[in-house]
Amino acid sequence: MVTVDVTVSFTWTPAEFVELLDARALARPGWRWLRRLAPLLPLGVLGAAAVAAWRSAASLAEVAMTALPWLLLTLIWWFLASRVSLSLPIYRRSIGAGPEDREFTERGFRADGPITSALVEWSAVTRVEERAGLLLVYVGIEVHGTPLRALSKEQRAELRELTARRLGRRLGG
Repeated sequence: MVTVDVTVSFTWTPAEFVELLDARALARPGWRWLRRLAPLLPLGVLGAAAVAAWRSAASLAEVAMTALPWLLLTLIWWFLASRVSLSLPIYRRSIGAGPEDREFTERGFRADGPITSALVEWSAVTRVEERAGLLLVYVGIEVHGTPLRALSKEQRAELRELTARRLGRRLGG
């Protein structure tokens, strides 16, 4: 049996970290539905305003002025929903805090950083995928990321073989 040992070291860029936070949010079932439905909220507010104007004696302008603050609040909330995590101190310290290391072996993977670390066996991994420039390893609803720029083409090929062997399927993208 071939032994695989892929080790990389990297420092997060802000854009990569935003993608990782987005993947983490989407891994949680409640957030996934909330993020999918959020773009429909402004349409719901406008629809309710139109129905109210049609059913009442109020003019469309009066109803629009009533609905406008709700529409603006909805749009602001929708925009900030995916970015608010960056304001948390632990995430601000993670970006550019120093190098992080990832090691992928036959037994599992190890993630070491300046703030947190994890050691996970492959039996606990639910899926692995490449998305938005990141290699994402899902352990339940937790997501561990590695920027693809940190991996050479040979290392990516080794990881594809490793995940096919250990998870029973190819690396999903």
